[in-house]
Amino acid sequence: MFHIILALKKEFTTGILLQGDIRNWTIPVIEEYQQNFPNSEIVLSTWNDEDISRIPCRVIQSKIPEPTYPYTSTKNFQIIGSQSGLKTMKSDIILKIRTDMFVHNSNIFNIFFQEHSLDKIMYSHSGFPKEFGDYWISDFVQLSSRKTLVNYWDNMKLDDGSIS
Repeated sequence: MFHIILALKKEFTTGILLQGDIRNWTIPVIEEYQQNFPNSEIVLSTWNDEDISRIPCRVIQSKIPEPTYPYTSTKNFQIIGSQSGLKTMKSDIILKIRTDMFVHNSNIFNIFFQEHSLDKIMYSHSGFPKEFGDYWISDFVQLSSRKTLVNYWDNMKLDDGSIS
């Protein structure tokens, strides 16, 4: 595990949770994370219909969420995939990122510690107006303590398709 020591002399382990479907660039992305963060726990949370035979990290597979009606969205994919992956991880601090995104900055965990407390989520602000919904922040990239991320995702209600 990658260890970060704060002024409080507390040591934290780090992890990376990739959440989503497997794409052409998934393996190279995982390999770059392994290179940039060699001591971090790396987990891919994906669906039970994905071919994981060549994936070079631990994989968690979940049942694909049922489509919602009358409105469809990917919210339930994000919620279930995040919950499943976070549930299995042991790291203190986790970078949760979608499989179609990438953080190249190898100092991202240090940036988090300099700018945020363990009970806050550092996230990318893109694509969602404030009015989008209560307590919904972008799932593109999130970085926080495992406890804070688990609390956030476990309290997320599944989408029933009633709201567009």
